[in-house]
Amino acid sequence: MVSMLFVTLAVHAANVAQVVTRPDSPGNSAASSSLSGKQINFDVAVFRLNKSSDSPRTLSVPPDGDGFVATNRPMFDLIRYAFGTGNQGTFTMSGEPPWVDNDRYDVQAKVDSEDLAEWQRLNGDSKRKALQQFLAQYLKFQSHPDKSNHPHYELAVATAGFKLKAAQQGDTLATASGKSLSARGLCHYMGRDSELDGEPCSMKQLAEALGRHADLPIIDKTGLTGSYLFALQFPPMPIPGATEGKEYEMLILPRPLATQSMVLAVKQLGLELRYTDGPLEGIVVDHIEKPPKN
Repeated sequence: MVSMLFVTLAVHAANVAQVVTRPDSPGNSAASSSLSGKQINFDVAVFRLNKSSDSPRTLSVPPDGDGFVATNRPMFDLIRYAFGTGNQGTFTMSGEPPWVDNDRYDVQAKVDSEDLAEWQRLNGDSKRKALQQFLAQYLKFQSHPDKSNHPHYELAVATAGFKLKAAQQGDTLATASGKSLSARGLCHYMGRDSELDGEPCSMKQLAEALGRHADLPIIDKTGLTGSYLFALQFPPMPIPGATEGKEYEMLILPRPLATQSMVLAVKQLGLELRYTDGPLEGIVVDHIEKPPKN
C-alpha cells in the first residue's frame, strides 16, 4: 500500500543527484490521452541513483502536496503505480531494459506552479494517471497495452459452496486462537501465526492479500460483493533441503510452497484457487530512457 506520508529523501554522498528542469513533453499518446482534463506538467525533478541495500522503499503522493517522492524504488514500481489499477499484483510489463527492474532511484518531483491547483483537485486515481505524463516528460516513456495471455490463479467459489455470510454492523468473531475479530475494516496477516484476518474483508481484498505471497497473480472471480469476518489459517509446509521434519510458516515459505499452503487454506472458506491462462492488465514498453542528467 502506498504511504500517504511524506518521507525524507535519503542522501547518499557517493551518488550524484540529477536535478532536471521540465523538458518539452514528447506527446506520448498513452500519457496525454489518459486524463480527460488539463495535462499536468512537472517543472522540476530530482533523480538520485540509490545504491544502498537497506534503506526503506517508499512512494508518497500526498493529497495536498505539490508532487511526489519515491525512495529506493526501481522505475518498474513507478510505472506500475502510474499504469496499474486495482490489484497491482496482477500488473504485467514486458519489453523494458534491465535497468528499469534493477536500478533503484530516489525521485522527488514538483508540479508546475500553474498546474498545482489542478493537481491538488485530482483524486488518487487521477494523480496516478498524471504520473504517466511525468514518465513521458522525463523518461520519454511510450507503451501499448499488453493483450497477450499470462498464467495466473482465479480465486473462485468451490463446488460445495461458500461457507460465510456477509458481515453486518456490530458483528464479531471469536477465533480458535482466542482472539475476537470485529468490523474494523482490516484485511491483514498476523505475522508468524500464518493467519489472515478479515475484519471484515472483501474477496477482492483477499485475492490481493494472497497475491502478495503467491508465485503467480491472483484474480478475484468469486462474484461475491460482500465483506466477511474470518480467520484464515495457513498450514505450515516443509522446505526441501531444510531441517528434516521441520515445517515452516506460510509467510516465510518460498512462493511456490506458500501457494500450496494457500490452496489448502482457502478451502476453509469454501473457496479454491484455479490455475488458468489469460489476459491480465499490463503494458509492453516501446521506448524508455534513463533519467536525464544535468
